[in-house]
Amino acid sequence: MGTYKIAPSTQGATGLAKMRRSLDSKADYNASNTYTTNSTSMSTLVTSATTYQADVDSSTWNQATPYKFSEMINQTWSDSATYTFTLSAANGGDDCDKSTVTITKNGSTVATMTSSAGASPSWSVSSFTATNSDTIVITAQSNGGGGAGCNTFNTDVTVQRPSGTAVIGPITDTDGATTHTFTPSANQTIHVISTATS
Repeated sequence: MGTYKIAPSTQGATGLAKMRRSLDSKADYNASNTYTTNSTSMSTLVTSATTYQADVDSSTWNQATPYKFSEMINQTWSDSATYTFTLSAANGGDDCDKSTVTITKNGSTVATMTSSAGASPSWSVSSFTATNSDTIVITAQSNGGGGAGCNTFNTDVTVQRPSGTAVIGPITDTDGATTHTFTPSANQTIHVISTATS
């Protein structure tokens, strides 16, 4: 996933031959359509003729100055998609838990959840966005437990992505910092459960 060159970086017959060979060898025909030199209808090659036609109808072609093969050099296309991650957190209701969760995108922090005894867990932001070429790392840590009026000494921390599917935990303070790394592929909720235990 990312940005790709449309054509080779050389001009002339060699470059054109490379482009033709790439298109020929990497054509994404589905399993039922084996490559053949015989003529093949578009309705056979495309999954949905209606969808394909809609794509064509929504496109435009500059007939005045269409690209020549030599002009395709350094032209690129990208298949990046952007996804939104909604953040939520909950505890046992007694506010006796202590934990932290940090989310980074390509090494930079985009969200932090803090739960300190005496207060409910809270995120620094309510959501963030990322593309399918980003690397997301979630780091969770239990920081013990306790506080005024609390008879707890530990915190169980679970990180769910999406909500309902645990990707970290439950962990306790003896586990130290625990990480989960992934590449985005859908809009999701990242939910943290921080529960004080005795």
